[in-house]
Amino acid sequence: MPHLLIIMLIISVLVIAFIELPRLLKEKKIREILVFCVLLSAGFTHALIQTMGIEVSSNVEVTFKIVGLIKEWIGLLIQ
Repeated sequence: MPHLLIIMLIISVLVIAFIELPRLLKEKKIREILVFCVLLSAGFTHALIQTMGIEVSSNVEVTFKIVGLIKEWIGLLIQ
């Protein structure tokens, strides 16, 4: 069952990426592209965490963790 979830997730990510990203790139909406990428990675990470058997309450929790890590990495790069 986890393999089926991962395959479905990869297919949906590819479909969304090929439909939405070119449109956003044409319109040069940088903020929307960043939000789209963070939410996409949060959903992907959430699914992977759940397939490993770790319980995560929502994509929001994963999103905040990812955003926190990005802020931490940016802080380390600036120093």
